[in-house]
Parts: sequence; structure tokens; C-alpha cells
Amino acid sequence: MKRLLVGSLVFFTCFALFACKQAQDEDIVDDEQVKYEIYDFYFINRAPAATEKHPLDELIKIYYSTKAVAIDVGNNELLEKPRFATNGVTIFEDPLPFDDKEGLIEILEKYQVQEWKEDYTTEDPDSYQGGYGWMMLLQFEDGTIERYKGSGSYKDDVVPENFDDFANEMEAFKKEKIKEGLK
Repeated sequence: MKRLLVGSLVFFTCFALFACKQAQDEDIVDDEQVKYEIYDFYFINRAPAATEKHPLDELIKIYYSTKAVAIDVGNNELLEKPRFATNGVTIFEDPLPFDDKEGLIEILEKYQVQEWKEDYTTEDPDSYQGGYGWMMLLQFEDGTIERYKGSGSYKDDVVPENFDDFANEMEAFKKEKIKEGLK
């Protein structure tokens, strides 16, 4: 009986140590996956928020909801019809080639997007029906993102100055790049 008790104790101790080691190893794998996944558009919402403004030449991804613009600058890809989901951006078609980082940065600088407030939201989205909402994500080489957004009952209350001009220029830029990519 004593041997059975000691044997069981040894078995459970070894099992517990093995399980702890396994869990520790899995955490390391998960951490490595998260570091990798944040560079995938599909998981961009997992990316950490930037704690400081980055120079726009470090930009690797942009997602802009109003005109459905998604450009993976780092991989030279334009996503023609991106859809925003819980984790990030999904696509159902092949990306198009993109090679005009300078043109994109020029637009972002022209409208001084990094000077925008992070959140223009005026009220709790549950307090109204309809309304207007927008979001823009800028991801940088270190994996962090700057997020700009706004939502509320009235569009003019939840957007920065010159927002419509910016939106129109981004849409024209996207259309031009799509035409170039389809050639």
C-alpha cells in the first residue's frame, strides 16, 4: 500500500512538472505567434498601440474604412475590396501590386493625419441608430499602430477638418492604383 502511495505521488509529481513545462513552452510559441501575427492584416487589431508618433516613412500598412482602402506597403500590395472584421482586415481576392509609398505618404502628410485626434466619437454608439462612423489604422515597422476614429449621430461632428477632401483623394489614389495593378 505504501509503495502504491509513493508511486502515485511520484507519478503525479512528474506529470505536474511535465504539464507545467509544456504550458510554459506553449506560452513561448503563442508569444512568437502574436509577434508574427500582428504583421498580418488579418490580425492587425491585435497589434499594440504606438506610444509615440512614428515617421511616415516607417509606414508598412494602412487601413481606411470610409473608402475601404487597405494597402500593405511593406509587401507592395493593395487590397482591392478589404473588409474589416473583429481581428482585422480580410480579403477574398488576390492583392494587386502597389509601388507608390511616396504618393501615399504625400497624401497623409498633406492632410496632416498624424495631427488628428485619436477619437472624434461624440456619443455612445448604443445611444443612436444610424449615424456615421469611420476608422483609420496606420501600422509601422515596429508593429505598433496609430488608430484614428470617430462615430456619432452626425458626420460633421465626428470627422477632422478637410476629411471629405482627404477621403476623396484617398479614393482617387486607390482607383488609380487599381487600374495600374490590373494592367
